[in-house]
Amino acid sequence: MIVLVLLVAGCDDHEEKPGPVFDKQREEKLEQHKVLVHHPSFGKGKQQELTLTRRLDGNGFPVEYGMWVDSVYCADGRCEVIDVKMYWDALGRFSRYELPPGKVLTKSDHVPFTKTDYAKLDALLKDRNSILRTHSLKSLTRPVKTKKKDVDAVSQATEMSVRNAVVKGATYTSYNLWHWANGDMVGAIEELTHQNCSKALLMHFLHSKHQHEVLFGIEHLRQHKIFDSNTVAAVMAVMRDGDDDRMVAGVTYLRAAFPDPAAFYKHMGRLFSDSNRRGQLHLLNLFAQEAKLPKALYQHLAMQIQHCEEYFELHLLLNLLEKGSYTSETVLTNTAKVLNHKNFFMARRAFWFLQKKELSPELKQKLKAFQEKHKDRL
Repeated sequence: MIVLVLLVAGCDDHEEKPGPVFDKQREEKLEQHKVLVHHPSFGKGKQQELTLTRRLDGNGFPVEYGMWVDSVYCADGRCEVIDVKMYWDALGRFSRYELPPGKVLTKSDHVPFTKTDYAKLDALLKDRNSILRTHSLKSLTRPVKTKKKDVDAVSQATEMSVRNAVVKGATYTSYNLWHWANGDMVGAIEELTHQNCSKALLMHFLHSKHQHEVLFGIEHLRQHKIFDSNTVAAVMAVMRDGDDDRMVAGVTYLRAAFPDPAAFYKHMGRLFSDSNRRGQLHLLNLFAQEAKLPKALYQHLAMQIQHCEEYFELHLLLNLLEKGSYTSETVLTNTAKVLNHKNFFMARRAFWFLQKKELSPELKQKLKAFQEKHKDRL
């Protein structure tokens, strides 16, 4: 369980003056929060209450969270421990760390980090899927035994994975800081932001260049049932680029916003027309999984046949119409227009579709002319 308590606004969570980055943001507001979190250094299952600083921009939106932590923990007490300022974004994604002026991180035997070491540490702290999440510190520091004649490939792979997951000579520091960057603090920060989300902030997230913020915004809007017309339009706008994750989250949101199938598919039709090719392909695959589609959606899709730019798009659309046993004069007329497409494979796909339909004399003649012209390729 994560416990969050808002404190009186301030700008110090460790010393009299904030860290270098926070110090540059004095025109913005700083708050302090108490969070109850677990870290491996506390012991199994144990939590501690810590102070977390949140920086707000001029609009009152959370921009960044920060907290001072020890660089390392070790049982023998021989490690050199210095303060490290950790920073996370508004949703708990680790962004960077700072050291006090004149301080450096060290490896075994107090050897200072090199530039390469610092770069590797930064990269590994940003690896949210690191093996450090599932491996204990003891397992990481235990010597790996292999047989000379019959080498244990699994042990070798594990050893290599460990080497890649830590700075050489600084396993304790790597493990300690990774769990600060990616452990319980992530959930604590996300919950703080959840608790203080205004509609304006959610719109801000929707327009973010960071994917995780966009997805957070869509999910929060769905959970809190914010379904007014302007919000729906904003969500649909971020779906139009066809990104799979945004499409999945957006469709889930729209289903909740429009429980009536007719209203839902009406918006799906509009989204299809406004989306790029990638988005349209995603929607066509989605429609193909539905047991039943409304006539209005088929009518809308029929208008898009002649605008298909590539074979796969046309193929999926015509498959969908065939699966739903839907035909109309618009479907037949627009499909016939594709017979003149410069891409022969698209024209042939249209021919195969029309072959199975009852056509007007005019369309029959057009189909016959196509067949005679391309009889060696059909």
